[in-house]
Amino acid sequence: LAGDSIEAQNVLAADAITSNSELADSLMSYTSDANSRLTDLASYSIDAADNSNARMSDVAIYSMNNASDLAQSLGAQVMTATQDAYGEAQNQTLLAHRQAMQFANDASRSDGQQLAISTNKTMMYIVLGLVGLGIAGFALSRSK
Repeated sequence: LAGDSIEAQNVLAADAITSNSELADSLMSYTSDANSRLTDLASYSIDAADNSNARMSDVAIYSMNNASDLAQSLGAQVMTATQDAYGEAQNQTLLAHRQAMQFANDASRSDGQQLAISTNKTMMYIVLGLVGLGIAGFALSRSK
């Protein structure tokens, strides 16, 4: 009886060890699988973040290039418009001086002395007014 009892306990212990071994093996397998899946998930997350950073860098570079091109284009347009405005102002100033000199030439040939004096004063006021307008126009174009 004691032998049967010991043998039954041995069988029971062997069955328990076998069952516990299978359970431990299954647990290790599941844990390994879970770790593998977590590693894959971490890898996918890192790849997604890396791809996102790369795309954001591409967008930033593209935006900076577009902003630089726009600034360069606008700067060139401003320079061209400014040069055109200065050229036109210079032409208007030269025309005003030519007309003033022609007026002075015509006025200095008058026959009467009093008429010449009055004409010369008028011419002086006109020239001063034109010079003042030229300076004001130049100052306004500089301030813009």
